[in-house]
Amino acid sequence: MPGLQRQDFTLLDDKQPQKILSFRETDLATDETSDAVDPAVQLILFVDAVNTSFHNVSYERQQINKFLQQNGSHLPLPTSLFVMTDTYQGQTGVTRDGNTLVDALNSNQSGLRAIGRSQGFYGAEDRVQISLSTLEKFASHLSTEPAENC
Repeated sequence: MPGLQRQDFTLLDDKQPQKILSFRETDLATDETSDAVDPAVQLILFVDAVNTSFHNVSYERQQINKFLQQNGSHLPLPTSLFVMTDTYQGQTGVTRDGNTLVDALNSNQSGLRAIGRSQGFYGAEDRVQISLSTLEKFASHLSTEPAENC
């Protein structure tokens, strides 16, 4: 939506407000015949099914599907999807086709978890290790992309 400013957004980290360090308005093409977008802009949807409740992940998936299928599944920005579960970590390629990303999201359903909260300290330690390992892979992948795709 044109005209939004930094003060129109609230960034929360662990339910605590944080300062938005960088903000810029991007003029997205709304005409489906035009694909003019700043090449440095890319949307990455990151689904964390390790540290989030099954109920919340289910809701997130529904909302992500809804977002990806709006406007006839034509996305306004180049978009990729990264899914992290306790048994799978993977990223799609960059695309503007929402249907491609819906298929990828739906093919990686997170079912019952091998690591549950009932495992106490050891389960928490396992989740931290998976999260750190996945974030390292994610950052490594981003560092290999051309600058115009990051």
